Amino acid sequence: FPDGLGSRDVLRADSIHRVEMPFELGLWNARATPFVEGRFTAWDQGVDESKAPARLAAFAGVELGTTFWKRFGNGSIHAIAPTLTLRGDLDIETTGGDPVRIDHVEDPLDGRVVELGVRSRWWKPQSEEHFDLDVRDAYATDLPSGQREGFQPVSVLSEFLTFWGSVPIGFTHDGRYDLREDETIYSRTFVGFEPAHDWGLEFGYHLGRDDGGSVLYEAATFTTRYRATQKWELEFEQSYSFSDSRGLGNTFLLRRIGHDFVMETEIGYRAGEGASFNINLKPLFAWKRSSLGLIDRWLGVYH
Repeated sequence: FPDGLGSRDVLRADSIHRVEMPFELGLWNARATPFVEGRFTAWDQGVDESKAPARLAAFAGVELGTTFWKRFGNGSIHAIAPTLTLRGDLDIETTGGDPVRIDHVEDPLDGRVVELGVRSRWWKPQSEEHFDLDVRDAYATDLPSGQREGFQPVSVLSEFLTFWGSVPIGFTHDGRYDLREDETIYSRTFVGFEPAHDWGLEFGYHLGRDDGGSVLYEAATFTTRYRATQKWELEFEQSYSFSDSRGLGNTFLLRRIGHDFVMETEIGYRAGEGASFNINLKPLFAWKRSSLGLIDRWLGVYH
């Protein structure tokens, strides 16, 4: 980390507890959920290695939400669920000096936040086709010096499953967008499909930026699995970094599924580690097939 603290081994414990009391508002099927929340965080050492920082914080807020839905003649259902959340700190106590920054857990917790979100979901129960979109943005005030006030980056989470003939096609996206700077802060996107019943493919794109806007990583992934018979499977995975124009790794796996054991022969390469060759023998009752992530998860591995 570029903090000038050298190499450190830091143990951190972070625990959050919330008590809620939802009740109906009696209008538009709306519900209010007041809550109080406590958070305790402790580090075994801080910037000063002789001290052990700790933080105890209390928050309160309320979430307002409702759901509107409609069933169509073809059997599909569409639901829209808007939410409004107000949250602020009640008290924050810290001891032991400054903690070593690892991630956003070390950020100051002071401030008041208003978050607006809306989730739209359309699905066909009979075919499992669906489109799910969740968009959220927050407005923050009374933040500590140096923290960004006003509108925060927009969060988007979506997934989509449809069929082209008999071919299932899936899409999922998790992103954070800074509308002030007109840039993508974080993106994790996958597209998967099965051109044949025993053959699945999945493509992925990954991007992340640090707090200063510099690109931490930008990469693409490709994964495929082919089920040749009831007993034999082949898998291949490839990852490539756009940031430094090089391959990050690849893996080829041959799997034999027996009556009692599963044998996997794996040949691969990982940047920074080199080539590898492994043969794994696992009891069938303890083995779980790796998922391609989209079609397998939504429709079952062999639907």
